Amino acid sequence: MDIERLKKLDRSDCPIGKSIDEIGDKWIMFILRECFFGFRRFEDYQSILKISRSVLTSKLKLMVERDLLKKNEYKTDNQRSRCEYTLTDKGRDLFKVLMAFFEWAHEHILEEGQHPYYLAEKNTGEIVKLSVTKESGETIRPRDVRVKENP
Repeated sequence: MDIERLKKLDRSDCPIGKSIDEIGDKWIMFILRECFFGFRRFEDYQSILKISRSVLTSKLKLMVERDLLKKNEYKTDNQRSRCEYTLTDKGRDLFKVLMAFFEWAHEHILEEGQHPYYLAEKNTGEIVKLSVTKESGETIRPRDVRVKENP
C-alpha cells in the first residue's frame, strides 16, 4: 500500500486504539501481571500493588465486565465469602502483550543488574522469548511487515 493511501485509512476501528481503550490502564496491566504470576485474591493484589481498596474494587469490577477476569466466590472455615479472580480466555490472550512489555523493558529501560527476574519455561527452565511469525511459523522482523487494506 502506498503512503498516500495509508494516510487516508480510517483509523477509528484501529486494533491498537481499541486495545488501548480496553486495557490501557496501568492498574489493569498490573493486575493482569499478578494474575499471570498466579495470584487470584483481592488481598494479594492489594498488598502486592499497594493499591487502595476502592481503586482495586473498581478495576476488578471493570475487568470482570470486560471479560478479562472471572469472579469466583469461595469460603474458608469460619470466614465470610470472599472472591478469587481467574483469567478468562480473553484475559489469558493478553500474555503476549505483557511479554512484549517485559522484553522491551529488559532491552531498553532496565540497566544491567536491574533484572529482578526472568521468564522461563516451567519444565526446562529455558528462557522464554516472544517472536512475531508468519502463519507458516517463520519468524519475521518489523521491517518485513506491511499494512494491507481489508477487502
